[in-house]
Amino acid sequence: MMRISQPVPESVFGTGFFIGLKALIHVRSKKLFIRWQMNLEHGSRSGMGTRKLAIWVMTDEYPPDMIGGLGVVAHQLTERFRQAGHELFVLGTGRTKHLEIRQEASGVKIAKVPGKVPKYRKDRYCFEPKAVLGELKDDFGKVPDLVHVHSPEYVGIAEILSSHHQVPIVYTCHSLTSGRKYVLKAKKQARLLRLANRIAVPSKWMASRIKRKFPGLEGKIVVIPNGIDVVNQPSHEQGSPYQLLYAGRIAP
Repeated sequence: MMRISQPVPESVFGTGFFIGLKALIHVRSKKLFIRWQMNLEHGSRSGMGTRKLAIWVMTDEYPPDMIGGLGVVAHQLTERFRQAGHELFVLGTGRTKHLEIRQEASGVKIAKVPGKVPKYRKDRYCFEPKAVLGELKDDFGKVPDLVHVHSPEYVGIAEILSSHHQVPIVYTCHSLTSGRKYVLKAKKQARLLRLANRIAVPSKWMASRIKRKFPGLEGKIVVIPNGIDVVNQPSHEQGSPYQLLYAGRIAP
C-alpha cells in the first residue's frame, strides 16, 4: 500500500484499491448539505452525510463494459458510496438493443442504455433524456438527492434533473475533450462543466486547464487525486542496466 507521509487534503487511500470523493454542496431550495470526508491515516469513514441519500451515477463505462480507467473510477466510487450506506443507481452505456436494468447482490441498481440505438440518442455524443428517463421512472423510482456524472453523454439527463428538480450535480472530469473531430462532444462537456455544482479533477494540471478554458469556474473545482496501490516486487531480470516505466492505457 502506498504510504502517506503527510495529509493529502483532497484524496483518499484505503484498504485495497480505493478512490475517494469529497463533495461539499449546499442547495438552499432543498436544504441539502452533503459532506464526504475520509480519515486518511486509518481509512475510516467520517462525516458521510446527514442521512441516507439516493445517488445516481452516470458513466459511459461501467463493468463489464469498460476500456480504461474511467470505468474503474466510476465503479470504485459507487462501491464506496454504497458501503457508506447510500442508495446507488447507475446509468451506464450498454451494447444491447434494449435498455436493460438489473440489480446486483450488493443492492446497486444498474441500467445499461443502448449506445447505438437511435431511440435513445439525441446525437452521437448525447443521450435523449426523455426517452431514457421515461423508461427509468418505474425502476429507479424517486428523484435522486445527488447526481454524480462521469461522462458528458449524460448532460441532457443531468440538466433536466437539475432544472426541474433542483438536484445538485457533481461532475468528475477525467479529461478535457479537444480537437476538430470532437467539437460536438466538447460542446456537451462545456455544458456539463457549467451545469455542475462541483467539478472533481484528478490533478492540479487538469484544474488549471479548465480554469484557463472556462473562466469563472474556479470556485467549483476540487482537486482529488486518484488513490492507487503500489506493489513492490523483486525483478526477475538480473544484471540489466535499464529499467522501463510505462504510464498509459493497455486495452485489447
